Amino acid sequence: MADAGFTHAAGADIPHSATSRRGMLPALAGLAVGLAYAAISVYWAVGGRWLLNTVGIPLSQPGQAGHLAALLAVWGAAAVKAVAALLPLLAIGVWPRTANGGLRRLARVLTWIEAAILTGYGLVPTASGLLVQAGVIQAAAHADRLALKWHAYLWDPWFLIWGIFVFLALWQSRPAGQDHLPGRHPGQSRVLQHRVCVPKTSSKSCDQVIFVDQTSDASLPSDPVLTQIGTGRAASC
Repeated sequence: MADAGFTHAAGADIPHSATSRRGMLPALAGLAVGLAYAAISVYWAVGGRWLLNTVGIPLSQPGQAGHLAALLAVWGAAAVKAVAALLPLLAIGVWPRTANGGLRRLARVLTWIEAAILTGYGLVPTASGLLVQAGVIQAAAHADRLALKWHAYLWDPWFLIWGIFVFLALWQSRPAGQDHLPGRHPGQSRVLQHRVCVPKTSSKSCDQVIFVDQTSDASLPSDPVLTQIGTGRAASC
């Protein structure tokens, strides 16, 4: 019971209650964009043909050469998109609640990589595709004009928008301070959160403020009267 109270006073639940709220909206927007993209891949994988001719990669019919490989590639793309859509929620601490700190830190690293890939993969093809549509860059003679148009105006910008949402979710949910002291949780504030008792001076005043340095092992003179320090308050034990 005492350990549970001490852990709560130490602010162990701060990342889930405060930090995780920041970045939730862009993370949910990225979730919707990513799952919608994954759903399109699943639709093509189960035999759907709508808009398939706009991506420039036709799927062969069952029994034809390369059909199984193409089908596995589409299902793999759908799975990767689904995982990438859910990863930011883990990175910002929204879901699942039971994930430990180490898993969340790993998820944040992977999500930063995801944001870079999505943004870069969307930005460069979108820019080049728009230049082709504007006539600044000439497309190859054998290029699929329909696919080029759809990639410039939909498929590639979709990746770019998704990557921006993921980046915003990470940026808004970053810890308040990057200069964390050893042993301090990334979401914990600089205010001393531990409830401890330290020796008090001979003064009878209860409104005397006592500062405790977490980085040193400094001790105060012993005295039979102790002062309880909570979140910035001093009171007699």
